[in-house]
Amino acid sequence: IFLYFFIAISVLKTTDSSKKNNFFQINTPRRIYHLRAESEDEMNFWINGVSSVLRRLNSNVDESESQMQLEVETLNNRISDLENDNAKYRRALSIVAQELGMTIDEILAQVEKGKDQINPDENSISLHAEPS
Repeated sequence: IFLYFFIAISVLKTTDSSKKNNFFQINTPRRIYHLRAESEDEMNFWINGVSSVLRRLNSNVDESESQMQLEVETLNNRISDLENDNAKYRRALSIVAQELGMTIDEILAQVEKGKDQINPDENSISLHAEPS
């Protein structure tokens, strides 16, 4: 028998009364494997060994899930921070647009054209302002 332990769900002593001596089973989602050891000690050795492997496999899954949940939570927190910053900057931009008599879209259009300074008299943005 070749069995991938990562698909196994559990291993235990067989409770079937027709299989009395040294029988144990490995349960998978699709099948139950009934096995027989030479002695009770050997049966216990196999049950303990397979159980140990299953615990380690399950703990690795739990660690991976925990790590992934932590990463998702961190990303969600970052998204929330960015959304809060965005709302703050939109409010500030709205105030500036109102002071200049422009709309937010007009200011953003000028910024997209590569302009980086606003000249309220000309209702436009220029790349470099000359000192007064």
